[in-house]
Parts: sequence; C-alpha cells; structure tokens
Amino acid sequence: VMIPTLWLADLSSLSIIGGLGACASLSLVGVVLYELVAVGGFPGSLPPALSTTALVHLNTLPVSFGLLAFVFAGHAVFPAIYTSMRAPEEYDGMLDKTYAIVGATCLLIGGAGYALYGDGVADEVTLNLPAGMASTLALALVTVNPFSKFALTMDPVSRGLEKALGVDIDGGGGGDGGDGGG
Repeated sequence: VMIPTLWLADLSSLSIIGGLGACASLSLVGVVLYELVAVGGFPGSLPPALSTTALVHLNTLPVSFGLLAFVFAGHAVFPAIYTSMRAPEEYDGMLDKTYAIVGATCLLIGGAGYALYGDGVADEVTLNLPAGMASTLALALVTVNPFSKFALTMDPVSRGLEKALGVDIDGGGGGDGGDGGG
C-alpha cells in the first residue's frame, strides 16, 4: 500500500500527501485535548491523575529523552526537502516553524496524557482512550501518518539506490518518460 507513493520522484508531488499527514497529527492532538476536556473535566477541575502522580520519574527519564529524540529525528530528508523547495531561502524559517509545531504537539499530547492517566499512561496514545468514536478516530489518524511519511523518509535511500544502479529519474516533471523506472 505504501509503495505507490515511492513512484513520485518529485518531492513536491508528495506535498498533498504530507499535508494529509500533518492534518492527521494535528487532528490527533484535537482528539486527545477533547478527551482531556470531556473525560478529565479540565479546565473546570484538575484531572484526578494529575494530583496522584509524581512530576518527574528519574528511572524513566532516559527513555523519555530517547522518545523525544526519535520524534525530532528526520535529518536524512532535510537535503531532499531543501532541494525540492520552490523558495529555498525560506528553508530556515520553515525548519524553525516545523520544530515549534512538533514541540508543541509533543507537549500537548504528553501533558494531556499525563494529566488524564498519570502513571497508568500507555506507550501509545490510542491505548488509553476509552472505546468509542474518539478512540476509533485516533486510531485512524495514527494509521494515516506512516502512509503520509513513508515516501519522504525513503527518499534518501531511493536516491542512493538510483545512483548506485545508474538509474536517472527526472524529478522535475512528474514522469515524462515511459520506462516506468522505479
């Protein structure tokens, strides 16, 4: 199912698919915040788990930093993004905004999970949500993300493989030849 997105040699062709993934991520934040308000009673009252859980657990702190490092990883695709931009001079600002959005997303989901479930928070956001529409929607949104990011993540690998095999795929026109390469 993910392989057809690899057929798009031009990264600008992936912008719609990437936009879908970004919308899915932001919508997932909305689902979790809805649960915080609907189930946790926030902001009218503090969620119960917030008062019974320690603020910092030193034994799991290294794992937390590892997870955050994984969330912010993606450096292999930065050159491909830069070269595919219409306005490369906007790259630094785009990168700053992207990291700010990712950081805010992590803080919101992490803070809501901590407030709602405390020490009982599961590794994946969908595991703590009560069965129902919110849980189903969150699971669907989590499922969309790998599909939207797979081709971008694999771009450095595919470019390296193309170079090693001597395959020349024109990434500017969206397929002007008939060799079906890829």
